[in-house]
Amino acid sequence: MFIPFPLISPLNTIFIVLLDIFGIFLAFAVYWSDRSNNVNKGFSLMVGTILAWVNFYYLAQFSNSIFWFRLANISVFLFFIAYYFFTVRWFLNKTGWYKYLGFFVLIYGFIFGLLAVGTSLIIPNYESLGELVTRPIFSSFGWWAFYGFVISITIIINFALIKEYLNYSNEQRKR
Repeated sequence: MFIPFPLISPLNTIFIVLLDIFGIFLAFAVYWSDRSNNVNKGFSLMVGTILAWVNFYYLAQFSNSIFWFRLANISVFLFFIAYYFFTVRWFLNKTGWYKYLGFFVLIYGFIFGLLAVGTSLIIPNYESLGELVTRPIFSSFGWWAFYGFVISITIIINFALIKEYLNYSNEQRKR
């Protein structure tokens, strides 16, 4: 069985702290540069959910793993909500069916995020891989609910970005 590098080490802790400091600084700097801009708000929200995701996953390596993995899971759902709205609705300014899809992403992400943190429906357990590494175990339903959402939203966002890029003139593409 492959055992990844141990997540619990002084060097990793220093890395997490530096990542948090940089991320918080970046999120606040972007947000305060124009507080009324949805793109700035969305970017800061994305950074916050990514930091929560990383920190909760890291904390799961120490104790009370199931609790921290569930919080990491809701952070991922919230990240993909923020990622969708930041990229598709605010940055690219897409309307039409993208707007309706945004409602679905929002509702689905919140419902399954709450199910992930409040029940064992998504993550019923965790396993230890050696002494220093743990990972969440998804139920069959939870695996499809989580990865289906993540993969689908990633494909939709990348499709929107590529479609937008292909509509650019050659001069815009070079920039």
